[in-house]
Amino acid sequence: MKAKSLQVVLLFFVLLVFALAGIFVFAFFKNHPESIEKPVFYPDTESRWPMFHGLAALTGIGEGRIAETPVLRWKFRTGDEVKAPPVVDSGMVFAGSLDGYFYAVDLFAGREKWSFQSRDQIEGAACIVGDTVFFGSADSFLYALEKASGELKWKFETGGKILGSVNTAVLSSGRICVIFGSYDNVLYCLDAVTGDEVWRYETSSYVNSTPAISDGLAVFGGCDGMLHMVSVEDGSEVKTVDAGAYVAGSAAIEAGRVYTGNYNNSFFCADIETGDMLWEYTGSEEPYFSSPAVIQGKAIIGGRDGNLHCINAENGNVIWKFAALDDIDSSPAITDSKVVFGSEDGRLYVVDMDTGLEVWSFETGKPLTSSPAIAGGMIIIGCGDGSIYAFDGAVQ
Repeated sequence: MKAKSLQVVLLFFVLLVFALAGIFVFAFFKNHPESIEKPVFYPDTESRWPMFHGLAALTGIGEGRIAETPVLRWKFRTGDEVKAPPVVDSGMVFAGSLDGYFYAVDLFAGREKWSFQSRDQIEGAACIVGDTVFFGSADSFLYALEKASGELKWKFETGGKILGSVNTAVLSSGRICVIFGSYDNVLYCLDAVTGDEVWRYETSSYVNSTPAISDGLAVFGGCDGMLHMVSVEDGSEVKTVDAGAYVAGSAAIEAGRVYTGNYNNSFFCADIETGDMLWEYTGSEEPYFSSPAVIQGKAIIGGRDGNLHCINAENGNVIWKFAALDDIDSSPAITDSKVVFGSEDGRLYVVDMDTGLEVWSFETGKPLTSSPAIAGGMIIIGCGDGSIYAFDGAVQ
């Protein structure tokens, strides 16, 4: 009897050890990236993608080169869909999730550095200025956090949801500001250090796009069907252009011209100085929610017709189209003559910028409405499966 009792005790002890081990493993992997075997690659941690579409003018241009056949480096899981475009700075990836959390993740290892909880969904990209990261939430607040620790510096409440991304500008006085829109119909400019309001510009409907900033102007479209050009110095209206319909995506500014699409299936270019419409491209049968990338005489934008459209930036003529299997709301990023973007078909694509031919693709199985960041030879994008994906690989 004693021997049998001892066996029962030993069996219970063994089962307890296995149970505790299982709990430990689950807790470890819950907020850790999936382990992926691949050759060692060391990203350039000095490379940056500090805001939506990489630059204040929102042209979507990255630095350096990416691999011909990228490989999955890591996959970081959040608690809900990741529609927010990631940004990259100081060897860290920053992105919000529909779970209401804002995450800082190690660029190389894919492990969480810190997270911060807002009170509602986060859909827009953050903006990094110095040691501070700024982002908006559907809870109506603009948050300023310490980049290294995630500690709250200040927050500013608007009168509506903030679904767009944040941009930044330096005033003639040297004052650094952050500029963003809200569903209270207002474009805000705040002091980046104190969070004090510098100015506000009121429109007649929601402002859900990201302002493109160049040469002292903030340019953005909205649900009022207008393209607004506003002075970053004082928020005064410089010009408005009739966009023809609701503007869901953000504009890009290049060489004195602004490029954007609208809900009436039109992609157009306007002269910033005169406000004149220079050309209009009507080669899509569906609206544009994507924001264009502009480089080397090409304007490239995704459409809800499932095509990536490459347009001659001078005259509006089509150069090529690439057909995905579903809508393209993702805003393309360009580096090394390659165009990177996601699609509702669940694939991340790399397309040759000159020919429009597919170079590589990766299937996630869930929609990719987020837009890619390119930094340090890596591609980072959010996914509808609740994960942030990071790809790298040896460059030939």
